[in-house]
Amino acid sequence: MSLHMELPRKLHASSTSSSSSSSSTATGCPAFPTPLYDGEPLSSDGSITLSRLIGIMAGSFSAVALLVSFFLVMRHATHLSNPGEQIKIIRIITIVPTFAVLSFLGAWFPTSFVYIKPWEDFYEAICFATLFLLLCTYISPIHEERNRYFAKQDNGTSQPGGNISLYNRCWVQMFQFPVLAFIIAIATDATQAAGVYCLQSNSKDYGHLWLNILLIISITFALGGILRFYGKTRTDIAEHKPLLKLLAFKAIVFLNFIQSTIFTYISGADIGISSKLSYYDLSTGIPSLLICFEMMIFSVFYHYAYSPKPYFIKQGMVPISGDHTLQMSQFTSYQGGFLGFRAITAAMNPMEVLNGIYVAFKILTGSRNPGYY
Repeated sequence: MSLHMELPRKLHASSTSSSSSSSSTATGCPAFPTPLYDGEPLSSDGSITLSRLIGIMAGSFSAVALLVSFFLVMRHATHLSNPGEQIKIIRIITIVPTFAVLSFLGAWFPTSFVYIKPWEDFYEAICFATLFLLLCTYISPIHEERNRYFAKQDNGTSQPGGNISLYNRCWVQMFQFPVLAFIIAIATDATQAAGVYCLQSNSKDYGHLWLNILLIISITFALGGILRFYGKTRTDIAEHKPLLKLLAFKAIVFLNFIQSTIFTYISGADIGISSKLSYYDLSTGIPSLLICFEMMIFSVFYHYAYSPKPYFIKQGMVPISGDHTLQMSQFTSYQGGFLGFRAITAAMNPMEVLNGIYVAFKILTGSRNPGYY
């Protein structure tokens, strides 16, 4: 028996032995298909099962993703010439190692996967909102100038105000995502602990189906908001290659969403389980392994999509003016502190996203001066 499965197996054994009937009465959840944990060994000596192989591979892919992403973060942190943009970029980059680590934990500790996965979605929401803020900063780091920018745009109607109302709607669409993702994460953990989440079922009688539907709706609204924003600003921010940044991030969102949907259906329908492929291999192990592998690929791609080279200070550079059309370097010396520590700690500060949520609330309540950030 593989060592990393020992504790989950014992926990499951104790819970089922003490309440074997409660799984279908007190909680109402259908019984798990078998084999639940390790299937039959893949090797002749019995030392390697598919579950253990998945865990080892996921750990290897995650380690590469961590190292490559850390190198990119440090390149930005130690070459921090435009904090308004690069702090956001550092936070966006961290989605790769975060997904890699959480997915590895989900593969190594399969019974904890249901508790880990919603927080992965929550961090995705934080980074997605940060990407929206980055696009806003490309227009201008000053919200009054962004208002003037959108006020000058033709909204296709005779109504005054340009596209400020569209800007506000995009803002709300983006910042509902981290709020709902947080609520969904809390609700998932609570319903799982109460025995009514039921990962192994797609029935409308359990929380699993409804919380997934709510998450899909939230992601769809956020995608719509950032795409509308990009559609109205793409010409003026083209120099920053926003489409490449959007595609790099949306590819992670899309793959995570598609894989979650597919494996949710497959595991809920009890498809493909065999003597060597256990339920947890199919429902958590393989999806987590795929994400770890993809994060390894994205960690390399992000060096191109979020390259620090535009922020390298060259001889003769001068600080930028208030013009919103081009954002060169705000400083003529790097501002990241010793080994980039100041930049990294700034990227960890959640106030930027929290303020974005506050602004969205003020927009929804009809405030004439949301404040933005």
